[in-house]
Amino acid sequence: MKNKGPYAYTLSTIGRALGGCIPPRETYEQNIDLKAQAAGAGPFMIKPGSYQESGNVSLDRNPNYYRKHEKSGLQLPFYDGIDVVLITERQTRRTAFLRKEIYNYDAQDADEAQDLVNQNKDLYIERAPSFTFISFAMNPTRDPWKDDRIRQAAQHALDRQQFVDLIVGNGEGKPDGLVHWPTGPYAFTEDELETDERQKYDPKKSKELIKAATATTRSRSRSPTRSATSSTTTSTCPSSSSK
Repeated sequence: MKNKGPYAYTLSTIGRALGGCIPPRETYEQNIDLKAQAAGAGPFMIKPGSYQESGNVSLDRNPNYYRKHEKSGLQLPFYDGIDVVLITERQTRRTAFLRKEIYNYDAQDADEAQDLVNQNKDLYIERAPSFTFISFAMNPTRDPWKDDRIRQAAQHALDRQQFVDLIVGNGEGKPDGLVHWPTGPYAFTEDELETDERQKYDPKKSKELIKAATATTRSRSRSPTRSATSSTTTSTCPSSSSK
């Protein structure tokens, strides 16, 4: 595979479920309808006729799964099956969680997670990196973002830590680099982010760059969404859940 140009999110895009996948050849050779069944080596199989467009589906244990439990040597998985139910309303999902109808719930923020634990002492909070991030994208093929000084000015104008504290809560997330930090070794370390002058919060430098690019201290534009073309992105990453 060859990209048209450098793109930091390539591995993340093609390697996760929401970005894309490479179906086994059997899906083509047997003309398998992926909405009804699937082919693969995973621990569970779609129960025939259980998939619904709403997102509900039942999964049966795959008796031919190749992995075994390391300590006991027993065949995995241990579950006979899983029933997946899509609940779109947050309050309904929260109620189902408190009634133990579902086993986990992604809290809206740290305060809600703590409130749930206070209501039920059997619950606990689990913190883990989330692949959800909030970003500000710039399309370098359109004004004013064609000028790299304007793009750099936007980088310096954003206080990423303030965004994290206001949106997901103090201590419940951290600023992102050019590569999403949950991707591990592909992303900058915290020390590298601290010393990265390219995205350091510096309003004075931001104004200087805008002035150099436009001969004025002000710049006004509409906030663009992520473009299908190549883009420069600044982002933050939240992390909070309750189980």
